[in-house]
Amino acid sequence: MSDYLQVQDVIDHLTSLAEDSLYYDDNISGQNTTWMQDDINCAEADIESYLGKYYALPATLVDNPISFGIFKCITLDITVYRGYLRAACGMPEEVLFAFQEAMKKLKDFRDEKAYLPDLPLLTDNGVGKTELFSDDAIMTVAKTSLFY
Repeated sequence: MSDYLQVQDVIDHLTSLAEDSLYYDDNISGQNTTWMQDDINCAEADIESYLGKYYALPATLVDNPISFGIFKCITLDITVYRGYLRAACGMPEEVLFAFQEAMKKLKDFRDEKAYLPDLPLLTDNGVGKTELFSDDAIMTVAKTSLFY
C-alpha cells in the first residue's frame, strides 16, 4: 500500500494517450498497474531516502495535511518521470522540469532550506540542524534568554 499516491491518482493525472504510451502492456492487452505501482513505490522510496533520517515519516493526511499534500505532488512528479524513463518514448520537457523541481524540493527539505511545518523532526538521531539550544556554549538558554 502506498503512503501518498494510489494507482488511480496516476491514471487520473495522465491523459489517455500518455497513459497508453507509458503503461500499456501488449502481454495483458491493457494497462499494467503493476508498473504504475512499481513507479509509485520507487518515488516514495526517494522521499524516504532523502528525508527519513530527519523527519517522522510517513506523513498522513489527518496528522500532517500540508506535508502529505507536498509529498503527494512530489510522488506524482517522480512517478510520471519514472514511467517515461521505463517506456523510453521521449521525455517531455515539462515532465523533466517537474521531476527536477521535485528533487530540488526534497534536497531543500533535507538541507533545511525549506521546512515542513506540520511534520515533526526526529530529534534522537543527532543530525538535526534546527535545534536552537545546543551544548554550544555560545547558544545556551541563559545567554539567549534576552530573546524571550
